[in-house]
Amino acid sequence: MALIKCLGCGQPISDKALTCPKCGWRVVIANSVDNIESQKKEESGLIKAFKRRQKDTGWGYAMAHLVPFVSIYYAINRRTITPFLFAFLGNLAIGFTYGVLFAIINPNYDEQELETSGTLIGLVTTPILTKKGMERARRYAKKHLLQDSF
Repeated sequence: MALIKCLGCGQPISDKALTCPKCGWRVVIANSVDNIESQKKEESGLIKAFKRRQKDTGWGYAMAHLVPFVSIYYAINRRTITPFLFAFLGNLAIGFTYGVLFAIINPNYDEQELETSGTLIGLVTTPILTKKGMERARRYAKKHLLQDSF
């Protein structure tokens, strides 16, 4: 087993490794200049997405996630599905819990009333949960922007 130097951080790693254990840089064949250049281009796109995430500190995109397909645009542009997952899974859990509690408290409930109140809860919780997901994605990006590999 031979050791090679990681192109991202310079740490010695095994030539059999697929990624650097320190910085996560993908190991490419050293004599393949095209592979190195394409990896650098891909990494620079990732860095741009990480930097875009750092600007998302307000409520604009969090509120915009109420509009259909904004979450898809955000996921592609920022290279993260974390805000979408926070909103989707959080609303799923909240909606299920609310529905069960509503049915237990009021056994003769009106489905229209349950649907209306559930929709209002979703409209309130979606931006809050999305904002939490955006904060998590920003922290992740900030941590990786500070590494030597970028």
